[in-house]
Amino acid sequence: MSRLRKDLAALDRAARAVARNPDRLVRQQDGMPIPTFGEARRLLDAARKKLDGGHARQAAEDAWCAAVTAVRTVLYRNTTDRRPLDWRETRSVIGRFRNYEFKRHRSTEMAERLSFLAGSLHGSCFYAGVPAACDPQAVAGGIRAAAQFVADARKFCPSGA
Repeated sequence: MSRLRKDLAALDRAARAVARNPDRLVRQQDGMPIPTFGEARRLLDAARKKLDGGHARQAAEDAWCAAVTAVRTVLYRNTTDRRPLDWRETRSVIGRFRNYEFKRHRSTEMAERLSFLAGSLHGSCFYAGVPAACDPQAVAGGIRAAAQFVADARKFCPSGA
């Protein structure tokens, strides 16, 4: 069996495993995790705990990563594009999601919400450390917005995973 066929077979097995249990973290043959909504929820829980512990900047970044994990899950399950989405490549993530959303739903509302989360949680708070953006109340609001984004992103998956 050729290397390509082996890789495709492994990818197919991993995709079937995710379809059977969408919240279980499964690793592809190359070791990269297949994104799941369970992982996004785990990141949101971690963000809440870090905020309660007084680490607002790290909590903001975890909430942003949860939103990106939801986007990766939607794109992984609904497209044939398997290129890795690096959460550090903000414009790439937003652009690919905007293209997907517009093609499928003729809307960019979710992509605009993702862009807002990128600016408030990832940019202003985590990287720039703007005091108003890193206020615990502002970060708590951002975590709630990220949680709502993750819940709404689940609707993009046909299995409701």
